[in-house]
Amino acid sequence: HRCCDHFAHIEMASGVDFPIVPPALLTALKIKHSAEGYLLPDVGYGYADLEPHIDEATMRLHHSRHHAGYTKKTNAALEAWRKSGESSELAAKPIEVIIQRINDVPKKWQRAIRNNGGGFINHAFYWQNMSPPSDSNAQREPSGSLGERIKSTFGSFDAFKQQFTDTGTGLFGSGWVWLVEVPGSGELRIVTSENQDNPMSQGLKPILALDVWEHAYYLKHQNNRPSYVGEWWKVVDWRKVSDILSAWNSQQ
Repeated sequence: HRCCDHFAHIEMASGVDFPIVPPALLTALKIKHSAEGYLLPDVGYGYADLEPHIDEATMRLHHSRHHAGYTKKTNAALEAWRKSGESSELAAKPIEVIIQRINDVPKKWQRAIRNNGGGFINHAFYWQNMSPPSDSNAQREPSGSLGERIKSTFGSFDAFKQQFTDTGTGLFGSGWVWLVEVPGSGELRIVTSENQDNPMSQGLKPILALDVWEHAYYLKHQNNRPSYVGEWWKVVDWRKVSDILSAWNSQQ
C-alpha cells in the first residue's frame, strides 16, 4: 500500500452523478432549517467537554463565531440569490444539493455559497466525528464492517491513521482532510480540499473530517499543527463515523 494509492486532492466536478443525500445524514449532522434559514448545528456536547485534547476557548470561538458566521452568511447568500430574479431551480434546493452542484451556481453567487455553504456543512461533519473523552460509548478505533474495510484498503488502522495524519500535517494553507466513500464501488479514499470546499461537490460521500484551518488549533497549539492532529485523534469517535456512513447509505 503505497502512500498515494488512496490520496487525492479533489477538484470541483462537472457532469457527475451525485448520490442522494438522505434525511438520515442531515439528522446525524444536526443540520436543521427554519423559516429564517439554516440554524447553527449543535455540536452535541459542551465546549469544555473535549478537554484536554481540544480546549474550551478554541471550541467556543470555532463554533459560536466561525461556524455561526458561515451559517449566517450562507443564509444571506441564498436569500440574495433567490430574490435576485436570476435564480434557477437549483436555488430552491437545500444547501447540501447546492454544494454538490456548486459548479452550476451562477458565478455571481458561487464564491459566497461555495465558501460559506461549504463551511456550514464541513463543520457539521467535524463536530459529529468527535465525542468527549469521558464518553463510555465512544469507539476510538474503527470496528465491524468499517474497521475491516479500512484494514483491507490501507493495510491496517495504524497505516491509515499515519497516512491521514501525514496528509493533514502536510496540507499547505487552509483546508480539510477527509475519509470518503466512492459511490458505486464503495472504495474508501483519503482526499483533501482547499478552503471550505467539500468532497460532496466531487460526487463523494465524506464520513470523517479533519479541519486544518489555523482557527481550529491556533489558540492552544500556535503553528504546531502536528500536535493538534495528534490530540484530535483522541476524540475521534468511530461509532459516530460509522453512523454517518450508515446514514449516507440508508437510501440507496
